[in-house]
Amino acid sequence: MRWIKRIAFAVVALLVLLGIGLATLLYFLTSRVEGDYFDANGFTIHYTVDGNATGEPVILIHGLGANIDLNWRRPGTIGRLARDFHVISYDLRGHGLSDRSHDAADYGIELVHDVFRMMDHAGLESAHLVGYSMGGFVALKAAAENPERVRSVSVAAAGWRDPRSDEPLLKPYRSPQHQPRPIQEARIPNDPDFEGWGGRPFLVRLADPFRDYVGEKIGDEGSFRACKSDESLESLQITQEELEALTTPIACFIGDDDGLLWYAHDLLEVRPDIAYFEYGRLNHLTLGMAGRFRRDLHAFLLENASGNSKPAVVAAPSGG
Repeated sequence: MRWIKRIAFAVVALLVLLGIGLATLLYFLTSRVEGDYFDANGFTIHYTVDGNATGEPVILIHGLGANIDLNWRRPGTIGRLARDFHVISYDLRGHGLSDRSHDAADYGIELVHDVFRMMDHAGLESAHLVGYSMGGFVALKAAAENPERVRSVSVAAAGWRDPRSDEPLLKPYRSPQHQPRPIQEARIPNDPDFEGWGGRPFLVRLADPFRDYVGEKIGDEGSFRACKSDESLESLQITQEELEALTTPIACFIGDDDGLLWYAHDLLEVRPDIAYFEYGRLNHLTLGMAGRFRRDLHAFLLENASGNSKPAVVAAPSGG
């Protein structure tokens, strides 16, 4: 009988721990820090402001299916950048606490226009842009559309897609299947350490479909579908000529297990002068959770702050 009681106690304890874990995860995924709102041509957009009021402005643009807190606040990016910068983050239209629409025409290039509407509302002539996943394509398009208003552009978990390509869009949560062209090995650091949740790639891959499922449940499926439609995504592309003409400092941050890795390689091939960071054993989800990414992003922004004479190009991530 004693061993039966021990087993029963162990089962109850496990269930309690599981319940606490699920409750913590639910809080992490659904709790929000509410800020202020502004009108973006008829759409109410939610945003927050953090950090040094006298620092240079940095605007954070999250990815598809995410929001300010999931993409930037919970992983610690806002806290890191707020040490030195005036950090403005906003929920993209169709996401979070911002207005939503099921019409694809309300997304695409309108996402880019919202960047400058945010600047206008904040009274900013220019700002550093940091975009994650789809937000990276938005940031790069914004730099091409209005370069005088963009101090630097940081593309995370994304890159550049040639509009002339007839290949299907890459899937961000699938490991890269092939390498279309070689990349300079010197630009890829040897990074054996893993800083994602779980400590092992297998566990991280298990989290990817769960992240997709949760994202659809806590958001609006119709808005997400419209936002990621071909019409919307194609309008975010820039030509090779536009990319080559950009004089804005550019950084690209990517994990080598990210399904969009080849877009980052294409960006580097066209613009070998950019600051390029490729991290071993990080994927589309876990890049934003890695301390190295936050440190390297912070360093890139500091190097490109006004009056700083350091070179913009960084050949490899910092260690430690």
